[in-house]
Amino acid sequence: MGPLGKPLGCAIRRQRRQLELSQEALSERSGVHWVYISHIENGLKSPTVRVLQALAEALRMEVSELVRMAEQIRAEEAVEGGDCG
Repeated sequence: MGPLGKPLGCAIRRQRRQLELSQEALSERSGVHWVYISHIENGLKSPTVRVLQALAEALRMEVSELVRMAEQIRAEEAVEGGDCG
């Protein structure tokens, strides 16, 4: 998993929760299986660009916004030593 793998999953989770979506609802919007979404959010899998694009669209944002969120989360974790929760 790359340096943004887990923070990217955290960014997806944060945005999904912000929109008050379950993993199942995000799955329906994006066409990505909810189990795969769970694995991404928990840092177990890295999404392909195609999957990342589908998730970003379903979350009403650009891929670049998700990446920026992930970079911010990675920086926060480095300072605070925490997890994305």
